[in-house]
Amino acid sequence: MRIKYFIFLVLVSFLSCKNYKNDFNKGKGSFDNAVKNAIIDFSHTYKDKRVSKIFFYDPCPDFKKAQNQYCIYIRPGFNKYYLDTTAYIGNYTEYFPTRFKEYKKELYLYYDSQKPITKEIIDILNKYDAIDSSRLKFEIGETKQIPKIKITSDSSIKSYYYIFCKNNLENFKKIESAYQPEIYPNLNCN
Repeated sequence: MRIKYFIFLVLVSFLSCKNYKNDFNKGKGSFDNAVKNAIIDFSHTYKDKRVSKIFFYDPCPDFKKAQNQYCIYIRPGFNKYYLDTTAYIGNYTEYFPTRFKEYKKELYLYYDSQKPITKEIIDILNKYDAIDSSRLKFEIGETKQIPKIKITSDSSIKSYYYIFCKNNLENFKKIESAYQPEIYPNLNCN
């Protein structure tokens, strides 16, 4: 009787364990599909959760590989985003995030210069308590106190660089680095 019960428990626990890669977009896909896969992998493999629950994703800078690949990098974000007189709904900006994805109570932000700031992005940043309006209040004269903006840098905090095959998004490589790689690894996408 005990052996049957033990086998039953093992089978139930085995069947209930789900590999996170089962949630990946499979086969051929878009840049957004590759971003989703990168976020899923990052969320399950990034160990330094002390840093933040807010992260950035972006196309890799200076990525000039084959036309059949996407490159995405994800890095820890800031804990606060400072509103000023240029950061308002409907405005285009280069420093305030305009797109986001949520996955497992983590926020992934993207600066898209082609998309204006929306109420939706303001609301999601408020949800994560990630907006600071002290700079805006100073600029419009609501307060005389000069805001203290705290920006820290830690070279031990790693980013992940993901390279995906456009024709098979399950085929990817990632690089963990505190700095942008000079050379990206080869990925066979045939």
